[in-house]
Amino acid sequence: MNEIKITFEVKKIIYYNENTGFTIASVKIKRYPRGVEIPTAETVIKGNFYAIYVNDEFEAYGNWIDTGRNGYQFNIIKAKLIFPETSKGMVSFIQKYVKGVGKKTATKIVETFQENTMQVIRNGWEEIAKIDGISEKKAKRIHDSISIQRDFEEVLCFLLEYGVSYMNSIEIYEIFGYGAIEKIREYTL
Repeated sequence: MNEIKITFEVKKIIYYNENTGFTIASVKIKRYPRGVEIPTAETVIKGNFYAIYVNDEFEAYGNWIDTGRNGYQFNIIKAKLIFPETSKGMVSFIQKYVKGVGKKTATKIVETFQENTMQVIRNGWEEIAKIDGISEKKAKRIHDSISIQRDFEEVLCFLLEYGVSYMNSIEIYEIFGYGAIEKIREYTL
């Protein structure tokens, strides 16, 4: 069965296991391949996520599975978080993914960097620390939290293509970080 690529927005987290990342969620499909039928009126996805919140958007590959009693669910093979592009979305994203950062600080960051906010955050903490009221320590935490989210997803997608389980991917990421991709390429080439 061929994988289908979809884009979806999370509407409700039905189940999330913190130890494995296994998630069942109700979603709204935003993009779907032409000519492929969606076999259900209420879309439910299941798969593994490092972190997932209501209103997050993901690009995912997977297949429809008839679960019988629970109807059709979209079984995710790999998913990638889509970073928000609107000011409101970026403020919300920063609040959700950076522990200890509230709406006021997130808004200050987005107002300063506008459409470049996510790129500036990923490039380093130094520019963030220049904002009045944001300490070097907090700037580093903001940078690290956002970078870890993106890096882990890239490593996870890479490892899943090699058949590595979600739990083993977490262990590999904890040991090698983003360098896991390079290490695996060294051993597979």
